[in-house]
Amino acid sequence: MLEQLPSLIALQQHDIAVDELSEKAKQFDPLIQKKTKALDALRADLKSAKDKLSGNTLKKKELEGEVESKQALVKKHQGELNSLKSNDAYKAMLGEIENAKNAVREAEDKILVVMEAIDAGDREYKEREKKFKTDEAALKAEIQKIEQEKAAAADLAAKRKQERDAYAATLPANVVSQYDAIRKKRGGLAIVPMVNNSCAGCHMQLPPHRVNEVKKAKVAVMCESCNRILYLPPEPTNAVPANNAGTAKDAAAPTGSAS
Repeated sequence: MLEQLPSLIALQQHDIAVDELSEKAKQFDPLIQKKTKALDALRADLKSAKDKLSGNTLKKKELEGEVESKQALVKKHQGELNSLKSNDAYKAMLGEIENAKNAVREAEDKILVVMEAIDAGDREYKEREKKFKTDEAALKAEIQKIEQEKAAAADLAAKRKQERDAYAATLPANVVSQYDAIRKKRGGLAIVPMVNNSCAGCHMQLPPHRVNEVKKAKVAVMCESCNRILYLPPEPTNAVPANNAGTAKDAAAPTGSAS
């Protein structure tokens, strides 16, 4: 595996890029859900106003039916008055007629109240409907934009995954399989540098013999703690060589005027 280490590091860079792009695509989902919930809330608000208006309209029809029924009862009882033979029956019938007339008046008063509620509800519904159409159009446009951004991110992740798979296909299958197994178990990082004699993956101090093995780079070295593959990172390119330290120091020092 040692000779494949540079290639595996490059493969891991592909995988990290794929993971980042895939995660970016997933981050759009909460935004879409938030906008969708806001749209659902607008629809529920409009439906509430419509249901209230429909309820009052139905109530008005019921009251109108009650008025018609009581008026018909009054007419019926008035027609029956002449057929009554006793004074008590006549008085009782007059009482029923009066009760029916009172019921008609009460129902008509309620109808007036309901009609006012219907007028107010109709105005409220039209106002909400107008606002809903504006807000709905804006939210739908926002959702569409976010979905397009999500699709673009997902497409980019898929393209990078294809590039990753094509690169992996150039490496020995058994090496890639071992790398994939470690990466899956270790949160996406199979290969990590040794930093200050410690594993950069689990941050455990390496025993001296492991440190020497990594530095010699004669065999692939695994961290005894997390089983990640270790490598020695290259020295920083901007490091100043020891034999030039004095020259660099002199070059950096300010030039003073002779006294």
